[in-house]
Amino acid sequence: MLAAKQCRNMHALPCSLPAEVLGYIFEQLAVVDPLKAYPREWGWARVTHVCQRFRAVSLEHGNLWSNLSVHSDSALWDLSIFRSRKALLSIRGYAGHPAYMSARYPKQILPHLARIRVLDVIQIPTRVVAAHDVHPWQPILESKAPELRELKLSMSESESGGPTLGSEFLQTASKLITLHLFGIQMSWNIRAPINLRSLDLDDPGSTNFNLTDILQSLQCLPMLEFLHLRYAIPDDSADECNTHVSLPRLRIISLEDSDKCALSLWSSLTLTSACSVYLDIDVLEPQDDVRLRALVQAHLTLKGIPIYPYICVGDESGDDEVVRLSAHSAYDTVGQTARKNREHAYAIDQSPLLSLSFQAMGRTQVLLPLLALFPSTPVETAVVSLHKYTLCDLLQRILRQFSSLKHLEVIGMEDDDDDQDGAQYFCWLFANRLSPPSPKAVSKNGVEHYLPHLHSLSLSNFMFTHHSDRTGRNLHEDVTRAFERRKAAGLRNPVLKIENSDLKDSWIRAWEEWVTVERDGQSCPVMDESVPSDEGAGESEDEEAEESE
Repeated sequence: MLAAKQCRNMHALPCSLPAEVLGYIFEQLAVVDPLKAYPREWGWARVTHVCQRFRAVSLEHGNLWSNLSVHSDSALWDLSIFRSRKALLSIRGYAGHPAYMSARYPKQILPHLARIRVLDVIQIPTRVVAAHDVHPWQPILESKAPELRELKLSMSESESGGPTLGSEFLQTASKLITLHLFGIQMSWNIRAPINLRSLDLDDPGSTNFNLTDILQSLQCLPMLEFLHLRYAIPDDSADECNTHVSLPRLRIISLEDSDKCALSLWSSLTLTSACSVYLDIDVLEPQDDVRLRALVQAHLTLKGIPIYPYICVGDESGDDEVVRLSAHSAYDTVGQTARKNREHAYAIDQSPLLSLSFQAMGRTQVLLPLLALFPSTPVETAVVSLHKYTLCDLLQRILRQFSSLKHLEVIGMEDDDDDQDGAQYFCWLFANRLSPPSPKAVSKNGVEHYLPHLHSLSLSNFMFTHHSDRTGRNLHEDVTRAFERRKAAGLRNPVLKIENSDLKDSWIRAWEEWVTVERDGQSCPVMDESVPSDEGAGESEDEEAEESE
């Protein structure tokens, strides 16, 4: 490089750069502008038409042509294969169209499987015309792939008749690190250690293997760091299993299934305190509540377990039957853990967390014994999604369980102006239960009843113009009354943060007499003062004196 710099200056032509420099430039260009078969885009390869020098350099670097896309353009495929020389291949693409070409892709891939490093193909047709009732992709899953590092295959749908990944494939793919399969069965018959680090098995369909087979195979994955099983645990796995497996390097385990079989698998694994656990179950019966609590308790007593100062409760989809609870050791994972579906965002190096979601069939009170497992003192932040009466009725007990709360975020029903039951309930609760009616109430009931350490209160999706059937006032007036009471009783008033809610300047001015108000300007437009508030004459439950509890 020094010699090249001495004999050339800024006025030299680019084609005069050394071959290794041009090769590096082309490699970077190939990342940002790849060669695409569909639609036909030459991408970085357009440099081959600039001059003979560029063309010669690009043809000398086989790795520039090693990224292939699955498509019916066989001419471009053959060209890339030829020019890639002996470089390891990365093959990615969408195999869903055209359907009549679906059998051609595996035939193109199979001859080069020995030097494929990455194979990532989605939307593989499940229903195809196959010779001898063998799926066209089955031969690939039965061949040797000694250089394969990453295998991601996704069928167009999950049903019987798709390909199956055999244990022999895994044993011969000694460099395989990442294995993600959707709609493809996996043979849980691994009997020798392999170096797999990430395993994602999504809806493989029926299987002849049982829980013991799964555990024995997991025992042969000592390097495993990420495990996601979705509808992949056999139905008969709900029975007790005497096999226990230690996965010391596991950092993420995500189990999604229809019933308690996920509990059976979790109970059979020995995890470390650094492992994040995601449990998403369709339905749990009442008899499963005790077992779930025991598993959570056992996890929280692991050696070196971190404290969980951030607690999230409630389902943002508004489903009254779903119980959602997540505990976080760091705040940065709070926004990555889904509170309305199962689409969590994972990172191997993330801080540990525990996330539970299941259909409780109206038994949302199961939350209370689960929350009781977390010591109240370390919990400083709570995020609560309020939509239905069932969880609302538990809110007072939930919040008072964590008397050291410094930050409280309450989320109402999104995009539903008519359903403000949760918002109504919280405003009533904040004004009449979490704010003392007088200094005497503090002495009588104890200061811990009123969240004395609260620094910030965040309200989202609140329709403050709505009339409260509980207090006879509008919601913005209930919030003001709560601040008045807390100030009169000598308690700290939190900073009020408002998001995704319409506001009026008059409300903000009224609140600012007692607290600091922080408004998200983008999601909280200021309404005209002439916009009317809801009228109503509901029976007031506003209490001047609070009963002892």
